[in-house]
Amino acid sequence: MNSNNFNEINELFNLGLKNLRKNISLYFEAITKQIKEFIEKNLKAIEPFIKYINGIYRELPEKLKVIIQNLAYRGWYISIEMDLPEITLLAGFITNKKYDELDNYMCNIIESKLDQIEKEIIQKYPNRRKIIQSAFNAHKKGEYELSVPVFLAQADGICNELLKVSLYKKYTPKKKEDPKQKIRLLTSKEIEKYVSNGFIMSALVEPLRNISGLNVSKEYKNQYPVILNRHEIIHGLDLNYGNKKNSLKTITLLYYFISVVYNAVKVYNKKQAQHKELK
Repeated sequence: MNSNNFNEINELFNLGLKNLRKNISLYFEAITKQIKEFIEKNLKAIEPFIKYINGIYRELPEKLKVIIQNLAYRGWYISIEMDLPEITLLAGFITNKKYDELDNYMCNIIESKLDQIEKEIIQKYPNRRKIIQSAFNAHKKGEYELSVPVFLAQADGICNELLKVSLYKKYTPKKKEDPKQKIRLLTSKEIEKYVSNGFIMSALVEPLRNISGLNVSKEYKNQYPVILNRHEIIHGLDLNYGNKKNSLKTITLLYYFISVVYNAVKVYNKKQAQHKELK
C-alpha cells in the first residue's frame, strides 16, 4: 500500500468517525428533547412521584443515622462497602428484635471477608503489620481472649492517627455548646469537619457522635448490657468476653475506621489540597 492510499483511507476513517460523533450527539439531543416534552406534558401526573422521591431523599440521612447507631448499640459497625439494601436488612432485624439473625448475618459476612479485611488494614497501615497479623491469627485459632483486646487497641490507635483523638475519650461541653451539658465523645467534635459536605458520610459516622457500651463509663454499663466495654476488658474486669462473636464485633469496629472514617478523612484532605492549588 503506497502513502497516497494510506492517506486516503485515513481521511475516510476520520470522516466516518466525525459523522458518527455527530449522529450520536443528534441522537442524544433528540432523546433529551423527547424526555423533556414527556415531563412537561405529564407533570401533574408525575408530581406525586417526584414529591415522594424528594421526601425519601430528605428523610434518608436521619433514618440512616438511626439505623447505623442502632447497629453500633448492638456492637456491629458497618463498612464503606455495605449498600443501602444491606443496611436496611440489618435494620429490619433490629426493628423486629431478631437479634440472633442479625448476629448470624454479620458473623457470616465478616468471616467471609477476614483475609480481605486483614490485607486492607496492612496495606493502609503497614507499620501495624505484625500486631494485626498476630491478632487475626489469634482469632482464626479461636484465641479470642487475645484477639479482642488487640483489635480494640488498634482501633483506638488508628482513630488517633486519623482524628488526633482517642476513640474512648469523653468530655463535658460548655453550657453555651450544650445547655444540658451531656457528656460527649471527643470524636464527635473532630469528625464534623470531615463530613460537613456529605449527608451520607455524615450519617455513616454517627457512632462517633454518641456514647455506646464500648466507651460508656462503668457506672452506666448496665444501660448497655449487650455490648463489649473496652474499660472492663482492658482492665481485667470482664472475664467472659472471649468468644467468636465478640471478636468479630471488634473486627467490624477496626474495619469501620479503615473504611468509613479513613475514606472521610482522605476525601477531605484531597479537597483541601486541591483548594490550596487553586490559590
